[in-house]
Amino acid sequence: MGMSGSASGTSDSENLFGKEDGPSTKQVDKETWKVMVIDDDESVHQISDLVLRNFTFMEKGLEVIHGYSGEEACDLINKHPDTAAMLLDVVMENDKAGLEVVKYVREQLNNHCLQIVLRTGQAGSSTEEQVVRNHEINGYSDKSDLTANKFNSLLVTSLRAFRDITTIISASNLASSENKKNEETKQRLHKIVTEIKDKINECIEDDSSIDEFKRRVLKVIDESETIIYIKDISGRYLLINRRFENLFRITFNEIISRNDHDVFGPILADQLWECDKQAILNRSEIKISEFFSIGNKQQQHFTYKIPLYDADSEVFAICSISSFLCESASVYRLSSGAIQTIDGLAR
Repeated sequence: MGMSGSASGTSDSENLFGKEDGPSTKQVDKETWKVMVIDDDESVHQISDLVLRNFTFMEKGLEVIHGYSGEEACDLINKHPDTAAMLLDVVMENDKAGLEVVKYVREQLNNHCLQIVLRTGQAGSSTEEQVVRNHEINGYSDKSDLTANKFNSLLVTSLRAFRDITTIISASNLASSENKKNEETKQRLHKIVTEIKDKINECIEDDSSIDEFKRRVLKVIDESETIIYIKDISGRYLLINRRFENLFRITFNEIISRNDHDVFGPILADQLWECDKQAILNRSEIKISEFFSIGNKQQQHFTYKIPLYDADSEVFAICSISSFLCESASVYRLSSGAIQTIDGLAR
């Protein structure tokens, strides 16, 4: 049978690891490394528990999981996929039982994080060189040569390797997640800009009033979770969305026809106006970092400023789409391809 539990002490008798001190009263940390001992010899489990009873690595103790056959090892790794290391006997129910476990873990479970160390006291039908060359293992040792110190060193090396591999995988997964967020952000901005552009064209074709323009565009920007606001070329606000209202605690009616000096004060207002003027004069979309006063703090935002054109191809307003950097770091890292796409849509 298999059993799971924290490494504990046994009698301090002579064993293949040498004589050990008596059992310790030290408590294993709640956060532990999972280590499997797979062997058909009960004395190996007892000795392993004795040697590892005080073991810690990076201030974490061990949870030792015991198994007595290759078949049980496969069952246990399915139940405990986060196991860091497996100390695995080669010869159990047959002379290649351990090797079959290795093949199952690497090929069927596709688990390449688990550090597998083969331990054998019998030659079996496979030499060490054959095993190391043909199987994805992380260590090979003869039980008769494995002292307590070597055992501890072997486990430290295994746990360090597991830590490094899982850290790399986590970083890779994070990068993949950020790339996905970047793509979602590009698609969201693409949609917003396209819809705003469509509404402007509708208003131009219909010869609509400025009020009708505001009504149509407001329907688009109010649905967005990003901050969107439109100002005319003199700096007066034409439209803001609900996200803007909620963040700056100012209503649509309170800000319309006012400028940044009325809302943010002279110093910040001058900085914001310089950014708007840059987009107006360049007649193209720009990306900038802006600071806004939120309560008694200043927050850094990453902003796209997109010129809007009238029927005569003259810039009549600037549409800004802004994201708080700490909330959406992916916006800051949008690819240049996305920026070119938005620029093309804006024109």
